[in-house]
Amino acid sequence: VPGSRHGLHLCGGWADHPGPVFVVEGASDVLALAAVGVPAVGRPSNTGGGKELVALLAAVDPARPVVVVGENDRKPTGQWPGKDGAEKVAAEVAAGVGRDVRVGYPPA
Repeated sequence: VPGSRHGLHLCGGWADHPGPVFVVEGASDVLALAAVGVPAVGRPSNTGGGKELVALLAAVDPARPVVVVGENDRKPTGQWPGKDGAEKVAAEVAAGVGRDVRVGYPPA
């Protein structure tokens, strides 16, 4: 659609599940975590969605950990977009909501 842009991916009731909120990359990661009852919010790309996440997560109880998950997509050249993006988004969200935001990675 002309003028549109990608936003966050959410499953209904995500905030009602206990435990940390995982910020993952993309809709399929959100669906996988939602299927097992884990609260997740999906960002539109490795570096995107920071402003939208700040607005959404500002209302989440500060006692709940927020973990931005990076993808294991390290390239043979040494570039690691999933890591770089997760760190960027975590820093943006932490600054915007005024609290600690962790970065995590799935196992190899």
